[in-house]
Amino acid sequence: MNNLAVNAAEGVFYPVGSSVSQSIYEYFTGNKRSRLQPKTNRVCFIAENGDLECPCQTFNRSFEEIPKYPYFRMMSHSDSLLTVWYSQQDKEPAEFEVLNLADMSRENVAWLRAAGEVTSLVLNRTGKLLGLVYHDDNWRVDVRRANNFQLREVVHHAAPITGVFFHKDIVFSLSNKLVVSYPEDRRENSLIHTGGKVLGWAHHPTDPYLIAIEPEHYWIVDLNELKVIKTAEWPEQIKWFNLLRKYSNYSFDRQADSSTVAFSNEGNRLFLGGYGELAVFDWHDMLRPRSEKPEPLNVLDLDSNVTPNAAPGAHIINMMPINRDRLLCVTADGYLRLLNIRTEEKYLLLTPGSGVRINSLQVCARGKRLAMVGYYYGIDRDGRCRMESALLIWKLSRLLNRGIKI
Repeated sequence: MNNLAVNAAEGVFYPVGSSVSQSIYEYFTGNKRSRLQPKTNRVCFIAENGDLECPCQTFNRSFEEIPKYPYFRMMSHSDSLLTVWYSQQDKEPAEFEVLNLADMSRENVAWLRAAGEVTSLVLNRTGKLLGLVYHDDNWRVDVRRANNFQLREVVHHAAPITGVFFHKDIVFSLSNKLVVSYPEDRRENSLIHTGGKVLGWAHHPTDPYLIAIEPEHYWIVDLNELKVIKTAEWPEQIKWFNLLRKYSNYSFDRQADSSTVAFSNEGNRLFLGGYGELAVFDWHDMLRPRSEKPEPLNVLDLDSNVTPNAAPGAHIINMMPINRDRLLCVTADGYLRLLNIRTEEKYLLLTPGSGVRINSLQVCARGKRLAMVGYYYGIDRDGRCRMESALLIWKLSRLLNRGIKI
């Protein structure tokens, strides 16, 4: 397929390389190099003494004539991330750039026009394939080659997509059904499982397993055999744990980027986020065929009720393990905490400003930088709703060292 090819599925695509595509790209990007005044950026955080907490770098394009909002994904073998900037206007293309975290330089890659709103971006481990999650009349995943954005596969879902990931260059997409696709082999998509509302999911870091969490039970898929190998009921404690999550509608929470379930880095423990609590499970116990209604090893209270101005019992909407024992947790009220699973110590790292929320935590390959998406929703004095969304880059060691023990 030629790089400038157009078909009904992929809309219009121009790589940033030719003189024609470069001039068109510059027309759409507008004031991408303009510096915003700090007072105009409302995606902010409050320090203990009342001062502003500032990341080492903020990328906010919410103030352009046509506002742009970011999704991103860390690139596995480099200190870079791929960012897509999208607009809520159907005719405005999504713009792709690579951000080098070493010097914060940006390289324009391409722009892509496709119907629907971008809701997530994923990459395979080699960085050769990427998946874009869209929502238009329905939900779909577009799988493309990263070097030329050639469309390789389109996967349609009738229900909201809650997860997309790659395993050996095979794409798995999860809604109320799990579908496997083969973007490089041109085989037909196949259905692995259908079920109810999936509250969360996790892909094992070393072994070929997927676990999906439903309110009453969980199920595990062998990704090599492409079949469900276990379905087990939750104990009563975890059913109540999941109850509020089943009927909740998280504000500022993007379905496909939400991570309410996570494995520890070595894969021996599974973390399940709930309403103000974190449950820790022995993964091997959950995996055993004869193990029914597995009990958690521990349930940690986030102590959000002792955090100033925090809503008590806020939902965990995003988690990121940073080493064997420590875990970053984001709650629906916008706070970022650090939990030590072994010592049960808890630290408050970020307190949001009014109307601010965060999501999509990702740590770069060398573990020095933490990236996230920050949001602001509020009402101006004239009664108009204002929304901002920014890509925030933090120095991880500095953020961890200034945490407040709670």
